[in-house]
Amino acid sequence: MTTFNRLQERYVTAFEAMTKEELTDFLSLLESDHDAPYRERRIKRINDKLSQINNREQAKQRETAEWIALAKEDKEMKERWLKLGATFRNVESMTIWEYQGKRFYIWFSGVNVTEEIIKAREANNRLLALVEEKRSGVIM
Repeated sequence: MTTFNRLQERYVTAFEAMTKEELTDFLSLLESDHDAPYRERRIKRINDKLSQINNREQAKQRETAEWIALAKEDKEMKERWLKLGATFRNVESMTIWEYQGKRFYIWFSGVNVTEEIIKAREANNRLLALVEEKRSGVIM
């Protein structure tokens, strides 16, 4: 069975399951064979499918890059907390952050970084306020 016939059979019987490589190979064969059956329709459908695949891949790459950036921000923020004198303790599936005995943040294992970073930023503001209170001598 030729490559064209194998890919054509796959196209007809399992189009949605075709890999990006299979689609690209079949597209190349179709573009070079002007007498291929249903050529124009298949080229359009394959191009549309490849576009969908590329869009999903790009979205996944953007999402991964965002997660990495947020995780880095979170890590750096917590390193600053430690330098400011904050402490943490792990209790089962959570981590409790405190400054001078005052709790300012609780992190639970398994949370989504894109949602949790908002809470961490709010906690950062609470910690900075606690540090400022200590520096200015204000007792709350």
